[in-house]
Amino acid sequence: MPLNSANSIALEYKTPLKGGDEFTSRLNVRKEGIRYVFDQHIYRAEDEKLCVKAVVECVCIINGKLGTHEAFDKIVR
Repeated sequence: MPLNSANSIALEYKTPLKGGDEFTSRLNVRKEGIRYVFDQHIYRAEDEKLCVKAVVECVCIINGKLGTHEAFDKIVR
């Protein structure tokens, strides 16, 4: 069974959200080599102002080794 593990996480806080604020999350996923890269932007709903920008890089580990897995590759096209 493959294990997807976060390799690195980068967060940029742009505009604060307060309790009760509504927000929209937008996610894009792409593959770079053997890494799966998740780009996420969070916007305050009231004015569409960017609040958080995040990039999470993941790798797939199969039997203790880095690799790719067709189940993940089907999701990321």
